[in-house]
Amino acid sequence: METADFDLALNFHGIGNPKRPLEQGEDLFWITESFFVSILALVIACGRKVLLTFDDSNSSDIEIAAPHLNVNGLSAIFFVLTGRLDTPGSLATLDLLKLRDLGMQIGSHGRDQVDWTLLDNTQRKIQMHGSRLALELLLKEPVDSVAITYGKYSRSVLRDLRKYGYTRLFTSDGGPLIGADGLMPRTSVRNTMSLQDIEDILKGKEPPTRTLRRKISMAKKSWV
Repeated sequence: METADFDLALNFHGIGNPKRPLEQGEDLFWITESFFVSILALVIACGRKVLLTFDDSNSSDIEIAAPHLNVNGLSAIFFVLTGRLDTPGSLATLDLLKLRDLGMQIGSHGRDQVDWTLLDNTQRKIQMHGSRLALELLLKEPVDSVAITYGKYSRSVLRDLRKYGYTRLFTSDGGPLIGADGLMPRTSVRNTMSLQDIEDILKGKEPPTRTLRRKISMAKKSWV
């Protein structure tokens, strides 16, 4: 799956009812199955090349998302928190192999859901490098994609991710897929959005002021 072939990226988290305790504010990113199915229909009909991604290793990735993607002939990248594997409400280790066999890609989301900008060098190595090695050991193939936790990054975070072998760095900044400094922004779907909101995103409708704010924010984070 060559990301250069896509125009923009939609990012999902949980679908349906959570089967694990959620962090504060995390419920905003859980959507209903019917909303997810309706979004897929818009993606198929919109005429643009839309990359679909999933964060956080929720069990709904394999139980709900994958079957709907498969029946519609769609693929996606699933970004995995390796520290959550085989825990209640999360993906099992064998689920990653099943996703891959369905034509999905697997990327890293780190080991734990933590803010990388607050970690020291040793902690970052555990989160970034340790997660990548664990996935490569399981999948027996290179893992070069990473989704930055909480969408929070800095110049040093980007430097360390590249140092540990990641070549595709996905953020949560929104906008076109290829952003500043080679970053790959995604728009995270929230349950406060409507189908019209999703359709506007797919059509690239964004007020100029919001575009400017987003670009400034990305530039600031990249140089902190």
